[in-house]
Amino acid sequence: MKLKRLASFLVILAVTAEMLPCTVLAFESDKGPEIAVITKTVLPEDDRANSGGIVTGITGDIKWSINEETKTLTISPKNKKKKASMPDFTYFGAPWSNYYFVIENVVISNGITNVGSYAFCDCTFLKSVKLPSGIKKIGQSAFARTRIEKIRIPNTVTSIEKWAFYDCTGLTNLSLPNGVKTVGEAAFAGCDGLYSVTLSKTVTKIGSEAFDGCEKLETVEILGPADIGSYAFRKAGSLSILKLAKGVRSIGNSAFEGCHSLTSLTVPGSVVSIGDYAFESCSGLLKLTIQDGVRKIGPFAFANCCSLQSLTVPGSVSVIDTGAFSYCTGLVTVKLQRGVTSIGDKAFEDCTMLENLTIPYGVRSIGIIAFTENISLKEVTIPSSVTEIGYSVFSGCKRLGKVNITQEMLDKTDASAWAGCPATLIINILQDNPVKIKGKTATVRSKALKKKNQTIPASGAFSVNMKDQELLFVKVSGNSNITVNSNNGKVTVKKKLKKGTYKVKVKVMAAGNGNYKASGWKTVTVKIRVK
Repeated sequence: MKLKRLASFLVILAVTAEMLPCTVLAFESDKGPEIAVITKTVLPEDDRANSGGIVTGITGDIKWSINEETKTLTISPKNKKKKASMPDFTYFGAPWSNYYFVIENVVISNGITNVGSYAFCDCTFLKSVKLPSGIKKIGQSAFARTRIEKIRIPNTVTSIEKWAFYDCTGLTNLSLPNGVKTVGEAAFAGCDGLYSVTLSKTVTKIGSEAFDGCEKLETVEILGPADIGSYAFRKAGSLSILKLAKGVRSIGNSAFEGCHSLTSLTVPGSVVSIGDYAFESCSGLLKLTIQDGVRKIGPFAFANCCSLQSLTVPGSVSVIDTGAFSYCTGLVTVKLQRGVTSIGDKAFEDCTMLENLTIPYGVRSIGIIAFTENISLKEVTIPSSVTEIGYSVFSGCKRLGKVNITQEMLDKTDASAWAGCPATLIINILQDNPVKIKGKTATVRSKALKKKNQTIPASGAFSVNMKDQELLFVKVSGNSNITVNSNNGKVTVKKKLKKGTYKVKVKVMAAGNGNYKASGWKTVTVKIRVK
C-alpha cells in the first residue's frame, strides 16, 4: 500500500514539475552574469493551442507578443500614441524569459526608447534583432550571451552599457554610428568572432575591457575624441590595423596589451597619457610614431615590443616612466628630443641591440638600471644638465667604450653605474664650451610681406662659430609680429608688418656635445629690416 502511495506521489510530482517555470540559480561576477543551474521549461500543449501559437503580455508601459511559429518576440508601447521605456530587469527577470528556448528574432517597435538591462541576457537562440530609431540606451547585459550575428545600432543611441553584448560570439562586424557617446565596461568583451570595429566621431568613452579577449579582431578605427579604458582591446591577438584619430585623449592601462599582430602605430598628439602596459608585448610592432603633444608614457607602456627598431620621443613628454621601453630587444636607435627631463628606472633595460642613443640637454635625472644590459651600446654622452644618475645605470653594457660626462657628475655617480663594462672604458670629461654666438641683421621685403609671412633661417639671424651643437633660443623682447622658434631659431616676420628696422633680443645657448658642456645663456640682438 505504501509503495502504491509513493508511486502515485511521484507521478503527481513529475506532472507538476512539467508545469513549473524554469529553475534558475544565478550570480553576477565582474565578467558579466554567470549561470549556476538552468533547467529548460517546456510549454504545455494546451496553452499553445489556447493562444493559437501567440503569447502576449503587458509589462509597465510596454506590451509584447511571441509568435511561436515565426519564433519572433515583438515589443511595442502599450499606448501607441506615447513613447514607452522598457523596464530594467534582473537576471532572467524579463517576462518573456520562460520562452527563451523559442525566441530567435526580436523586433522592437517605434516608440520604445531603450532596451532594458538583462532584457535578453542568455536568450541563447536569439539570432536577429531589429532596433528602431528613437532608442537612446542599450542597457546592462541586454543581449549578453545571445547568438546574434549582426546588429544595426540606430544613430539615436547615446549609451551602450556594460556587458550589453558580452560573449556574443556570433558578431563579426561592428560599426557604431554618430550619436553613440559611451561604450560601457566589457560591452563587447568575449565577442571572439568580431574581426572589424569602427567607433564613430561622437564616441568619448570606451569602457574598461570593452573589447577584451576579442582574439579575431583585425581592424580597429577610433574616430572620435575618446578616452580608451584599461584592458579595452587587450589580447586582440589578430589586430593588425589600428587607427587612432587626432582627438583621442588617453590610452588606458593595458589597453592594447598583447596585440602581437600590430606592426605600425601612430599615437596622435592629442593623447595626453599612454597608460601602464598600454602596448606591452606588442611583439610585432615595427614602426612607432609618437606625435608631439603626448605628455606621459606610463610604466612598461611599450615593454617587450621586441620588433621595434627605432624610436623618437617628442619633447612634449617630460618623463619616460619606469620600464617604458624595457626589453625592446630589436631597438637600435633612440632619440629623445629636448623637453624630456627624466628617464625612469629600467626605462631601456635590456635593449640589447641599442647602438645609437641621444640624451638631450634638459634631462636632469636618469633612473636606476635605466640602460642595464644594453650590450650593443658603444658611446653615450650625458649632458651637463643631468644632476642625478641612479645605480647600475649602464651595468652590463659589455661594448660600452666611451662615456662623455662632467667631472661634477662623475664624482657623484656610484661605481655600480659602470659595473660589467669593459676595463678599457674611457671616461671623457666635458670641457667648458668655447662657442661664440652673435646676432645678425636680416632684411625682409615689404612687397613679399603683403602676401604672406616671411621666415628667416637661424643661419640668417645668428652667427655661430661652431656648427656641431644644438642651439636653444628664447625671445626676450621685441615687436610682437616677430617670433623666434625656440627649437630651431627660425625667425618669422608676420604679414603686413610696416617698413622699418626692428630690434629683437634673444637668449641663446649651445647645448654642448661629446666634448663640451652647455655654454650657458647669452643675450644677443637681432635686427630685422623691412624695406
